[in-house]
This record gives sequence, structure tokens and C-alpha cells, in this order.
Amino acid sequence: MEMRPFKKIKYFLICLAIFFPFATAQAKLTGEVIFAPPIDAFNELWVTDVEKARDDRPFFKLERSPEGLAVQTNGNLVVTTTSHDQLMFGNDIYLFDKEADFPKVRDLTRQQFSLIWGLDISQNGDIVFTHERTGPAPATGIYLIPKRELKKLRPKVHLVKAGEAYTVEWSPNGKQIAYSTSDGVCIFNILTQEVLQISRDGGCPAFSPDGRYIAFAHGRWANTYKIEVILSKT
Repeated sequence: MEMRPFKKIKYFLICLAIFFPFATAQAKLTGEVIFAPPIDAFNELWVTDVEKARDDRPFFKLERSPEGLAVQTNGNLVVTTTSHDQLMFGNDIYLFDKEADFPKVRDLTRQQFSLIWGLDISQNGDIVFTHERTGPAPATGIYLIPKRELKKLRPKVHLVKAGEAYTVEWSPNGKQIAYSTSDGVCIFNILTQEVLQISRDGGCPAFSPDGRYIAFAHGRWANTYKIEVILSKT
């Protein structure tokens, strides 16, 4: 069965747990896992406990099926995207706070954007996402929603780098962003605005937990990706 794009990405990240021995050899797999169920509950995200595999339950519901997912490391925030029908193609970003007194899903972008390809949330709570313009929408590029904006009714969204970008991920220190384009994989430094291209092929970049390495997938044949790991130069 064909997986949705963000499920392919998450499947790739699961593979990293197998091919990233330096990140997992000393670690015990514990804690919560948040996921989209494959059938029936198409508009829900579920949560389960690794040590209690049968304790899976609905986490929150949306009007439409979730298309992307990112969870704050050691935090309480979860972000996802769903489609909206204001434009022919379009997505909105939704935020859920697990520790709020009255938990609810909040729409952060309110039909301002068209195609949102990828998103991630840093350990500090800053949200980054990639956008491709269709119709009367903001420019194509990488956008940032700072943590300080998340409690506002209409958070300010900043364009931090214009141009093509698809999958995206924060570095563990929250200073760099790894992203993919049709020309390969790049790293963007938020503080210096420097761009470093690390590969002329591939996509779905992911940092190791200590930030020393970056893995990405490339070379597709029969729906199979080759995973390459390189030393981070940031």
C-alpha cells in the first residue's frame, strides 16, 4: 500500500534507528510514540507507550487527515499539517500543547499559505517549515514561527530563506536547519544566514542526537532508498 509523503519520511527516520549505531547502541527505546493510524481514524493522531504496546489511544482530532508531524524533544508541543480548501492546494499548521490546562488544537497559519512540504519543531519550541507558493500566497522558502509567538492569536511568521525547500529538520542545538531541494541537501545557519550544500543528491536529512552527523536518503530504485551518513561541518 502506498504511504503518504510524511509517512515515507517517518519510515525513513525509523530506518535511521537501525543504521545509526552511534546514536542507539547505548540507548533503551522508551517513552511515547505519536503516530497517524493507517486506517479508519484518518483525521486523528494517536499516542502509545513503547513499554505498553497495547496502550495506544487517540491523541487529538482534526477536521482533515494529518499530512506532516513533528514532536518537541523533551517538551510538550506537537505540530502537524492538514489541507485546507481555501486554495486549490494548501496546508495549515496546527499546534497541540500536551500540558495545557485546557488542551486544544490551534491553527497557527489560518490559510495564509499554500503548499507546506515539511515542518519541524526545535527543542526550544521554535517551528520551521518549508513552503511552495501557488496562487496569492507568500513566497516560496523556509519560514520560522518563534516560540514567543505561539501563544498569540495570530503568530508572526518570518521568511528566513527564500527559494526551493522540501523536507526540513532542526539541529539539536537549534542553530542550524537541514533541508532538501531538487539539487540535494543543504544546511542553513539561522544566526549567520550561511548555506552549506552537503550533497548534490538526496533528501529527508536527519541529524544524529548529538548533532555530529547527518543522514539522508538518495538513489531511488524500486522504491528503495540508500541511506548515507556524513560528518556534520556546522
